[in-house]
Amino acid sequence: MNALFKRLGRNYRPLEIPDSEPNPLPIVGMALVIFSLIQYVGILFPFDLGNVEWEFTVIGRMIDNSLTPILGMALFFFGRTVILPWWRLAGIRVLTWLALILAIVYAALIPLTVTDTLRLNTEMKSKIIAAENESKSSLAKVREALDGATTMEELTILTNVLNLTPSMAVRQEQMPADSFIERREWLWETIRFNQKEMLNQAFAFYKSDKVTLIKDAARMLLGSVIMSGLYAYFFIAYRNVRKKHRQDDE
Repeated sequence: MNALFKRLGRNYRPLEIPDSEPNPLPIVGMALVIFSLIQYVGILFPFDLGNVEWEFTVIGRMIDNSLTPILGMALFFFGRTVILPWWRLAGIRVLTWLALILAIVYAALIPLTVTDTLRLNTEMKSKIIAAENESKSSLAKVREALDGATTMEELTILTNVLNLTPSMAVRQEQMPADSFIERREWLWETIRFNQKEMLNQAFAFYKSDKVTLIKDAARMLLGSVIMSGLYAYFFIAYRNVRKKHRQDDE
């Protein structure tokens, strides 16, 4: 038992692996970059340029998937080895140019995000204005139909057509039974109330959608700025390494 405790308490020398041993980080990094490019292709296809909703969705998904390639490049570039094998040098050359392309792409997403956000907000405004105009037009037609009614039977038919209440029993409990004028005005006030409630609900949805749109746009703008800066940094930093290697070859 004492020998077991002595063995457990022994200090072990840390394992030393030379730089020439296989390094899994570049392999993992390249795999992440390739996988992210496949993801980007899946995000972009099928193309629907000009469709603001498609463009906004694509931008959001590209920002959501932006960490995978940047992490892959960081893993591939990571290391303290002075003399790199040929495949690492070739990979760095390819990835630095890919970093430049992605830096330009994410920089281009900044004005596109602003433009699409404004377009989506304009479309939502136009929809709410159209709903308001449609409600006014519908109320005008109903008022005209009510003013044209002359008998209780016609009011009953209008009540059934407009489907103001879920059942005839409920309608008869709510509607004035005797006075033609009271029943007609009850129908009018009920319709106005229903239209107002629908408009209020539409305005509430519009405000909620607008807040969500602003939050998504802010997230995408921030993500585009950060990703563009990081990719530009990779290109500038490792371009110098590539230039030095070319000079050494000469």
